[in-house]
Amino acid sequence: MVGRWIKQSSSWEEKNKKKKCARTSGRKAFYPEAEKFLYNWIIEQRKKGFAVNYILMRLQMYKILKEPVIQALYPAGEYEFQGNLSWINSFMKQFGLSLRRRTKISQKLPEDIEQKLDEFQRFVIRLRTQYNFDLNNIFNMDETPVWFDIAGNMTINNKGDKTLQKP
Repeated sequence: MVGRWIKQSSSWEEKNKKKKCARTSGRKAFYPEAEKFLYNWIIEQRKKGFAVNYILMRLQMYKILKEPVIQALYPAGEYEFQGNLSWINSFMKQFGLSLRRRTKISQKLPEDIEQKLDEFQRFVIRLRTQYNFDLNNIFNMDETPVWFDIAGNMTINNKGDKTLQKP
């Protein structure tokens, strides 16, 4: 039995040399230029620290397909684009993206913290003067933090990134 296998192995090697592997690079992009715009938008949003999920990605693709420059390239793209899960998965595979989950919560102070504090202070002063509140009637009831930026648990990010940036 082993002897037959050894004799036939040479013919197998000959057959394999003649065959070529049928490798494909995945699906071909339906709207390659629009998908490049979408990828750049995702990267831009992630640099700003915003979470990007499947829904936002699909909505942005619809917006991109409505732009005049893209409509000139793909006239019916706005109506033909479905944005289903298979398109999302192949898009993400093509551009090396993955859906990531936030594992720990930590917030960095925003760059414009001074401006936000000034705006909040003006807001409180405006309400105080509008409703004639005395300063001794304004106080803090507890020390529960107020979340001004509620981030989602999932976001699209480049494969291999170790941390997810949040503002």
